[in-house]
Amino acid sequence: MKYLSSFRPNTTFLGILDDIFSPLRAALSVLSLNPEHWINFSPGQNTKPHFARLSSRPAVSFSFGRFLLFLRWLLPSIILKFNPYYSAPSGHILIFADTVNQLSVLDDISHDLSSATSVCSLYKLPHDLPSHCNTNWKPIKFPISLCLFAIPLFLLRFTSLFRNLYSIDKRLLSWRLDGFLTIYIWLPFFYFYLSQTKPSFVLVSNDHNPSTRSLIEICRLLKIKTGYVQHASTSARFHQLQFSYSFLDGLSSYESYLSCEGRLSPLSSTEPNRHVFLTGIQRNLSSSLSTSNIIGIAFKEADGVNELVNLVTYLLPHFQYFDIRCHPATSHSTIVFIQQSLNSKFVRVTKAQDTPVGQYLASLRCLIAGNSSIHLESAICSCPSIYFELKPQFSSDYYGFARKNICLSSSSKSSLLAILLNIFSPNYCFSPNIESIQYYSASFGTKWQGKESQLVSSLIQQLSAGKTPSKLWGYRHFSPLP
Repeated sequence: MKYLSSFRPNTTFLGILDDIFSPLRAALSVLSLNPEHWINFSPGQNTKPHFARLSSRPAVSFSFGRFLLFLRWLLPSIILKFNPYYSAPSGHILIFADTVNQLSVLDDISHDLSSATSVCSLYKLPHDLPSHCNTNWKPIKFPISLCLFAIPLFLLRFTSLFRNLYSIDKRLLSWRLDGFLTIYIWLPFFYFYLSQTKPSFVLVSNDHNPSTRSLIEICRLLKIKTGYVQHASTSARFHQLQFSYSFLDGLSSYESYLSCEGRLSPLSSTEPNRHVFLTGIQRNLSSSLSTSNIIGIAFKEADGVNELVNLVTYLLPHFQYFDIRCHPATSHSTIVFIQQSLNSKFVRVTKAQDTPVGQYLASLRCLIAGNSSIHLESAICSCPSIYFELKPQFSSDYYGFARKNICLSSSSKSSLLAILLNIFSPNYCFSPNIESIQYYSASFGTKWQGKESQLVSSLIQQLSAGKTPSKLWGYRHFSPLP
C-alpha cells in the first residue's frame, strides 16, 4: 500500500491505520445515510418503469450470475498500483463520465475548460473511447488494495442490502445485483481519489447511476463543490437536485426538478445554496434544412426489435433509404439481427456513439422516434420528427414533446405513412415552434445557440473566480415548491 503514504497526515501506528481504513469508513458513512437502493437510483427507486423498459428477461437472471457479471466488469480495470494518470494539481476541475451519452455533452466542455485551467477528465466505459472524443480523457483503473474494501463492505451491508432489495422487488437481486455491488468499489475509490488530488470542483452529467451518485455523495462528505450538466431530458422521476451548480437545458428541466424535491433518502439532506443556470441543450447543434431522401429512426431495445423490422418493411415500398440509429446500450446481437432482417442496400444501421447527433440529423429528411430527447435535438436542427411508439410504452409522450408541438405525432402505421408522404412533398415547410423549443432549450434563438459548451465553460470559470451566480447568464433562482 505504498501509494497510500502520500496523504497520511499521521506517523503513529494508529494514525496510519486510521488513514488506511478511511475509505472504508467513508463508504459506510455514506451508506448509513444513502442505502444502496438510493445510490443505484434508477432500479432502486423507479423499479416498475425500469423493468417495464426491458424488452425481455435478461440472459443472466439469477443472483450468482449477476455476481459473475460484477466480476467481469471489475477485473479488467484492476491495477496493482495507483494509475499515474490520476496525478493532478490541487485545485483542478474533475470531470467524470461513465456512458457514451454523458461523454457526448462533457467532451466539448472538458476541451474548452482545459485551455483555461487544470482539468482531469476520467471515464469508465465497457469499450474504448469513441474516436471523435478529445484526447484528454483518461480511463479509470481501480487499485487492487482499494478493491479489497469491497469485501468488508459487502459483509457488513449484506443483510440490509438483500432485505431492502427483496422488499422492493426480488428481481433486483436476480436481474440487477451487479449494479448494486459496484457501489462497494466506487465509494472507496472516489474517496481515495478526491482525498489525494483535492479537486476544487467536480462536474458530472448524470445524477442517478451508481457511479455518479457515489461520486456526488463523496463530494458532499468532503465538502467539494459539484456541477451537473444534463445529457438527456428530465422528468419527475429523477433524484432531488443535489449540486452546488446545475446547468439545465431549459425551464422544462427546472420545473421537473422542482417536482423532485422529495426524491432523496429519508436520512439524507438537501444541498445548501443550490444555483441553477438555464444554458440550453449541450449538443452544440445548428439549424440546417436538408433535402436528403433518408428517413432516420432512433431505436432502443425497449422499443421492440421485431416491431422495428415490421415498420421498416411496411415503409420500404414507399421510401428508398433508412438510417437506424441504435442507442449506445443496444446489444451487438440485436444490431446483427436488424442488419440480417433488412436489406442492407436500403437500410443503414449505426450505433449512436459512432456519429455525433448533429451530424446524423443533418443527413436526414426527417426522423421517427419514441420516447427520446432526440426529438428536441431534431427540432433545433430543423429536421422534422415524428413521435411514434413501435409498441405501447409505460408512459406515452413521456417528455411532452408531442404535446408541446416540438414534434409531429402518429398512433398508427397508416397515419405515419401519410405524415411521411406530406414531409416528402414539394410544398412541405418545416416551421419549429420557437417558444416550445426555448422551453426545453433556453439557448435556442440566442447568441449561445450552437455554443452551449462554451457557455457552460465560461460560467464555471467565472464561478471559480468568485463571480456572483445571480449576475451570470441564464441564472435562475431555485425555489422549491412549498
